[in-house]
Order: sequence, then structure tokens, then C-alpha cells
Amino acid sequence: MNIQPLKDWWGDRPSRPPGSLIPQHQSMNLGGDSVGGTLDNEQALSQAIRQALLTRLYQVPQKLGFGSRLTEYLDKPTSATSGLTREIREVLATWEKRIQVRKITVEPSSQTGGLIIRVTWSPTGVSSMSSFETMVNV
Repeated sequence: MNIQPLKDWWGDRPSRPPGSLIPQHQSMNLGGDSVGGTLDNEQALSQAIRQALLTRLYQVPQKLGFGSRLTEYLDKPTSATSGLTREIREVLATWEKRIQVRKITVEPSSQTGGLIIRVTWSPTGVSSMSSFETMVNV
């Protein structure tokens, strides 16, 4: 008798071991090159900024307190941007210690009705004056 390996719901691929969240053939591309390759330092930090800001607070059970309350500011008047800016600074200071925030700008998006957040930052511990900008659409 020939015993076949267990198949997952894709039908022709062997199933992953218990505990695996992403199937073996599936990859997640969160901002790298179009093939899902490696990220350079700037891209990795920019991705981490986006992830910290776009994750809702308490959405990740393994990291209680990780995330932000950005979605709570969507229906508030634009005069509430000082609270939003404070929230962004606190989130990044808590969860992304590899960067130093230089400037945060918030403006309404006419296309989506949401907000466009621009975070200007530089890596901590780097003596150069170079800074980078990460844009987040909420």
C-alpha cells in the first residue's frame, strides 16, 4: 500500500507542520521588491513604521499594547491632529526604538477621505544628517 502525504486545501501541496501560519508556497510581501525579496535597512524600518501605525491597538495577541489608535482620528475634525501627532510619536517611541522621529505631518486625503501621514525619521545611532520619509494612508 502506497501512503500519500497529507494534502492541504490547495490540493497538490503537502500540508505544513502544525503551528505554521503561512503555507510553504505563500509569501508575504510587505514592501520589498516585487518578488518578495530582501529589504534594505531603510525599507525594513519604513515597513516597521507602517506596521506599528496601521495595526489596531490590541489586535496582536502576542504583543499586547502593540499598535495605535489612528482609526479613532478618522472622523474627528482636523483640529485634532495634535492628539494624532502625539499618538504617532508615542507609538513609534514605544515600539520602534531604531528610529528617531524628526517631523510628522498629517493632512486629509481628498481621494480616499482618510488621512495622509508623513513621518520624517532617521536611524538612531547614525551620525549622518540623512533622513527618510515614510507615508502612511489611513
